[in-house]
Amino acid sequence: MRLINTTLLTMLLAVIGAQCLAQERSFDGITCQTNISKALVGRHMPNAKVADIESRYRGIHLKYLGGFGLPEDPYFLGTWLICGTEYLVLEKQSIVRDVLQSPLPFERAQSVLADCTAEKGPRWTTAVIFLPESRGQPPWSVEELWVIDEANLKFRRVHDGRVSCRP
Repeated sequence: MRLINTTLLTMLLAVIGAQCLAQERSFDGITCQTNISKALVGRHMPNAKVADIESRYRGIHLKYLGGFGLPEDPYFLGTWLICGTEYLVLEKQSIVRDVLQSPLPFERAQSVLADCTAEKGPRWTTAVIFLPESRGQPPWSVEELWVIDEANLKFRRVHDGRVSCRP
């Protein structure tokens, strides 16, 4: 009986170890021709110095633009510039759950976390919007925004006509 338990335990550890090794890490294998949003989902993001990460992946022109999240939050939202495009990376426990690519070129826009209200109703206290550099002073009028579906840890695009947002 002891031999069977030891064998089962060894097999279980081997399976778990293989899964850990099979999980791709951060930006390994990503090129500028990769579907970056799709490729990052499910990957483990490193807990290392940003300068070290950027240096390791300089082939994709990686630059960390900042992040948002507190230890008690259910997720962390990091912003990366990859191959000249801005990506918002939604993580839970260092695993990428979803990725949102900016619809605008980075040179002319940036993402903003905002408090937004639709003309006819709902209000979102943490919405992601992309603003052109010529955005002017708040409140900003936007036609599309994304919210984080905390139950599924996914970005969800919201279509509610004209929306007014403030930082």
